[in-house]
Amino acid sequence: MDNLKEFMIKLHRLDNQEFWLNPELIETVEVKGNTMVNLISGNKYIVKESAEDIAVKMVEYQSLVHKDLQLLNKNRV
Repeated sequence: MDNLKEFMIKLHRLDNQEFWLNPELIETVEVKGNTMVNLISGNKYIVKESAEDIAVKMVEYQSLVHKDLQLLNKNRV
């Protein structure tokens, strides 16, 4: 499952169940006691990670995407 980290982020439900989520689908992250991830589809997930941890994961994801795009563009020339 290592290849999932290239296009998804790993989160955990409150019962510690691991799942992978496409961060491009995240609309908002709310903290109302628990951390709730709201997707553009309307789906909501309550997760163990803090909003700050999710933000870090999203930045890391974007960094990988931009790095891959730079390599792709570099190879085009």
